[in-house]
Amino acid sequence: MENFNIALRLKQLRKIAGITQEEFAEYANMSYKFYQHIESGRKKLVRIDTIERICAAYKIELFEFFNPQFNSLKNFSERKDIRSSVHYKNRATPPKK
Repeated sequence: MENFNIALRLKQLRKIAGITQEEFAEYANMSYKFYQHIESGRKKLVRIDTIERICAAYKIELFEFFNPQFNSLKNFSERKDIRSSVHYKNRATPPKK
């Protein structure tokens, strides 16, 4: 069995959700720098309760996080409370508040 790369999985899920690192960190109620270190792979050891917090933010189960074939964030896309105002310059239109 090959090693599971948490950093790559986090980036994959965030890209599926269509949000920035800052937006996700804000939504998950964690420090942007802390999340950035996890997603970039600079933080090598990640506690399971941190992964559970990330799963709760994406509204997915832990087993879905560790399943590389799982690529659906249907419940997350229905969220209305992601209202960060950071880094919208690359988007065609900013999200409505």
